[in-house]
Amino acid sequence: MMTLKDLNSQKKFQPRGETYNTQSNRKRGGPCFSCGEIGHFARNCPNSIKKQNSRGGYTKGPDTDGSVRTLKSGEKAANKDKGAVISASEDAGMYVELLIHDILVKFVVDTGATLTLVSTIVYDLIPDLYTPHLSATKSQIKSACGNYLNLRGKGKFKLDFGTERFTSEAVVTELQVDGILGLDFMKKNKCLVDVSENIFHIDNLSVPLIFQGTLGCFRVVSTESVTIPAPSEIVVSGKVCLSEGQTLPTNDVLVEASENKGTDYILTARSLVKSNDSIPVRLMNVENEAKDYISGHNYCTDV
Repeated sequence: MMTLKDLNSQKKFQPRGETYNTQSNRKRGGPCFSCGEIGHFARNCPNSIKKQNSRGGYTKGPDTDGSVRTLKSGEKAANKDKGAVISASEDAGMYVELLIHDILVKFVVDTGATLTLVSTIVYDLIPDLYTPHLSATKSQIKSACGNYLNLRGKGKFKLDFGTERFTSEAVVTELQVDGILGLDFMKKNKCLVDVSENIFHIDNLSVPLIFQGTLGCFRVVSTESVTIPAPSEIVVSGKVCLSEGQTLPTNDVLVEASENKGTDYILTARSLVKSNDSIPVRLMNVENEAKDYISGHNYCTDV
């Protein structure tokens, strides 16, 4: 910020016609809060206007956290393996049995996973003599919940299906399953998933598919009747409707709004909750009048 002494010195050596009007500057309220220069307000700052994008928003500087930018072609190539998504459920799903460095494991067969993963628990069980060397990876892997996984590194692993051995690159990370067979392995080895016959084909090799856990979604009905004021949000208790012999996954479950909205529809929040017969449900009344939440009514589903 310029001091009065600096302004006087600058005024002294300025060419004619470019002197500061100190009285006008005092009326303008001092230096701009955006760039620090004197002579305009922050809302009219020419430096800020230059930063505006074509849609009227502001582009954050290079030192700003959370900035959004378009990758150049060179950057895209360097970041080709970033942003990989792992969509496997941590409990229910399709599994295959195999040996990884002579350790018997069960891997999830997940066509929604772009990379093959090995859990840190399985990796630590491999004898030191045969432990694959791990190198750093630039991959950023998200779970189905949207959380980034902590990655230990990537390496080449020996996967034995019966008498056939395959070598596959995999990323080691913290999982609640032994591992995940991703699209990279399936595409490389010409795999085919035959759900009707419960067979996983790896080129000319057939491996039995194991279905584990409860697949699908369930109705959730209210266990209490309440009146939701307008406009406000409330958390109520919901009961998961299970048929005979059905069980819920042991881990987290996803609660989503029911498709049947109707005239008495109440906004239901999509949320991740602990698996239980009774789960919390977030409801919001966005109308201008109070609404009754009736016991036994179906407002959402449990996935």
